Amino acid sequence: MRDLLPPLFLDRMAALLGGPESAEYRYEHARALQALGRHEEAAKALEKAAALQPMNPHAWYSLGMAYHTLRNQDKVRQIIDQLSGFDPKMQKRLMQDTGMQES
Repeated sequence: MRDLLPPLFLDRMAALLGGPESAEYRYEHARALQALGRHEEAAKALEKAAALQPMNPHAWYSLGMAYHTLRNQDKVRQIIDQLSGFDPKMQKRLMQDTGMQES
């Protein structure tokens, strides 16, 4: 994972966000990976971020968008269902942005 982005950037990001095992670090790292077009790696980092902060709708939304980009519609549907339990607004946004209907 560390060879995907410049080491100095990753070290600085880790220091600012509570270390490489924190949900915040994993979320921001995933966003950087998405910006670089590394959607599979981003999805893995977002899975970890969502597991560390299961009530973080932004992590779930970003994960859903990563899976949408990877054309994994089953995973997108699972995330839509997950969001329905605690953030209907983010669920609706993900559904709109992916063109999916509620399952």
